[in-house]
Parts: sequence; structure tokens; C-alpha cells
Amino acid sequence: MEASDDLVLVNNCPGGCPNAKPSLFDDRTYATDRYIPRAYRVGNNVGYNGSDYVVLKGTTLGTNKVSRAWGYLNYSAGTVVTPPRDASGATFHPGDRAIVLKSGMSAGREVRELVIAGNQFYTSYADAFQKEFRPKEPGDNFLVYGIDEPGGSLRFPFNRTDYYIDRPGDISRTCAPGTGVLYKSVINQSGKKPEECPILDCVADMQVVLYTDSNGDGVVDYHPDGEELDAQDALKTRKQLKEIRVYILAQQGRRDDTYRYPVAEPERAILVGDPALKENPEESALGRIWTSSKMADIFGSIWRNYRWKLYTIVVQPKNL
Repeated sequence: MEASDDLVLVNNCPGGCPNAKPSLFDDRTYATDRYIPRAYRVGNNVGYNGSDYVVLKGTTLGTNKVSRAWGYLNYSAGTVVTPPRDASGATFHPGDRAIVLKSGMSAGREVRELVIAGNQFYTSYADAFQKEFRPKEPGDNFLVYGIDEPGGSLRFPFNRTDYYIDRPGDISRTCAPGTGVLYKSVINQSGKKPEECPILDCVADMQVVLYTDSNGDGVVDYHPDGEELDAQDALKTRKQLKEIRVYILAQQGRRDDTYRYPVAEPERAILVGDPALKENPEESALGRIWTSSKMADIFGSIWRNYRWKLYTIVVQPKNL
């Protein structure tokens, strides 16, 4: 289990945002070595102000340098060889906890399998790895990825970050009423409370749009929502995903009573999401449309005295 059932990160919305609990996005089952964790999860409109909740999982998402260290495991010596381009960067140290993946080809596609020893899915870095985690044949391609610094047992073979909006009690006075802070939290391998890091102040909304190729023809043709993702297996969600776009609506500067935010259509005051949402307003997987009245309900009647900016982050994953 990654996050305990009673752990709550998003608090300040009606009902306490019960659908944005981190434990709802856990990969709970490691009963067999064939289980594949999901690389990403999205909670559609479950967070503060009806914003999205995003979960990413991977080795490099930790907060320490170990999580960015990797290398090849040598067959003859059982030692890790660090690629030259990374030699001056993050490196392993004795006792660092790491996973080992066996990389190869099967049925014409690349396959990576987690190397385990009995029920143990990770090992501690050493000058010579224990034999259970070393290549068995000269042609074996074993990769080592750092997870965490020396300590107790790992809870899962990856790191995890959650992104969400919440409104803290000490939010900046310059922020408009109803806005919050965009946070990044990193789940702690030891089971302690996640490390929470504020990213951006005065945030009104965050919407995540997924661009997938559902039939394998190389063309994006579908935008699944969170429920549809959960109904698919992890391998399919990784294979079909071609692009992620994160749309963040935030306030710029202070309130300015001499300024009026321009609104051409009150029923479509601000679009947070893919431009196609304008023609398909019912498609929640494409984002969200804020009406003037909804903006006033959430951010007060003076919402137009603030300058609002839409940030767009486009990510094309290469190695999920």
C-alpha cells in the first residue's frame, strides 16, 4: 500500500474532497510478480474547486539524488557501470536502496521485468551485488535504478508524486478569495506523512487532458477520463498515452479596481482545457468551462478585478 486510507491532503472544499484522498490512487496489490503498477492516475474534478488530482509514479520522482541515479549491471563483476553522460551527476552510494530490471525483447516489443529474490523486490547498493540480482548470462541486460537513501524496507518499487490544489490557512493576502495553492507531495517510503511542496500561489483551477491512440495507428483519437483509465489495465494505459496537457488557471498580480477582466461570452468566460472543449462543453475529459456566474460564486463578485492567466504544460512521455 502506498498511502494510508486516513491520509488526506486536499482539505478545504465542501465535504473535505473525499474523492481526492491519496489512497484512492494506490496500487494496492503486489501479490504476484506479474502485477504492473500504473504509471499515472488522474482524478477528474475531484479536488479543490472541482480541480483535477494527478498522480505520477516512477523511480526519478523522489526528492533525493539517489532517485536520479542509474546504471548497467555488469555480468562478470556484478558491479554497476554508470553511463559517461551521467558520471558527474547523481551516483550511488553504499546502502542506497535500488531496483533491478531485466531488459529484453518479447514478441517484437521491449519488455522490462523486475528482478526479485523470493519476496524481496529491491536490493541495497554494494560494490558487488548479491547473486540473486546479478545477470545469469553474458547477454542479459540488467538496469539498476535508485529509489531511496539507506533506511528501512521499501514499500513499493517506485517513487510517487501527487499534484493538487488546496487552500492553506496562511495563503498570501494578495490571492483572490477562493483561490488556492498548487502543491506537489512526495509519498514517503517509510510511511511517514508525505513531503509537501508549494509550487504556485493563487491558483483557481487545474485540468488534465490525456491524448491517447486507442487503435495503434499513431494518431491521437481519444481523451479518456479518470474512470475509463481505472477500467483499463496498466500496460494499455502506458502504451496508448501519447501526450498529457496540464492546464492551470492562476491569478497574476494583485487586485486592481481599475481593471476589468475581458469577457466576450458570459457562459464561456474562461476555458480551462483543450480548445475543442468550446464545441464539446459536455466532454469533461477535455477540461472545464467557467461561466461568469460560477467565477463570481467561487472567487467573489470582484473576480474581474484580477488578471487571470492560463498556463499550459505539454508533456510527451517517452519511457513510462
